[in-house]
Amino acid sequence: MAREKIARTAKGLDKALRIIRGIILVGAVVCAAVLGVFTVVNVVSHGSTAVGNYSAVDIGPLTFALTGEVAPDHNAFLLYAWIMTAAAVAIIAVVCYAIRIIRRILAPMTQGNPFHPTVGKEIRRLAFASLIIGVIQNIMSAVETLNMLRVFDLNTLLQNSQIQSVTANFRFDLGFLVVFFVLLLMSHIFTYGEELQKLSDETL
Repeated sequence: MAREKIARTAKGLDKALRIIRGIILVGAVVCAAVLGVFTVVNVVSHGSTAVGNYSAVDIGPLTFALTGEVAPDHNAFLLYAWIMTAAAVAIIAVVCYAIRIIRRILAPMTQGNPFHPTVGKEIRRLAFASLIIGVIQNIMSAVETLNMLRVFDLNTLLQNSQIQSVTANFRFDLGFLVVFFVLLLMSHIFTYGEELQKLSDETL
């Protein structure tokens, strides 16, 4: 009974993950296509494509309220968009790899065998994948801050006294480390479960 319940749940999760991976990939392709069209239009119009005016600028944890509206440099904004897209693609690649690992973990469970010899190793791989995702996200945050400094040319805003006020909003996200250690612990638990299962099978 318990094995059947595990098998049904694993099959449902596997199907959901397959759908989620498809949605992620389609979304990535659509975003890349939109950015490609925007780039072509920007080149054809010689950088005259409007990207909007801003009365406040977010640079990392700081928000700069401006005395008036400022339009970002088109070329710098385009470079920023491509760099962030490349970083997003890197995260998507690791997420898809993580989904693939989870599906490999679920594969023996769909047969009612949660303590298959491969499960512990795959959970360990998933732990390191989550760690890589967290590191990339933090690198993205730093890269975004540096790029926004270029896009809005903070030095020029300071020299022209266009900054009205500055608000700080510092956030430290170390959740990926917690996920990493929890998954690492789970990998050891499942490895131990595999050994107990093996001993039980040998006894029988």
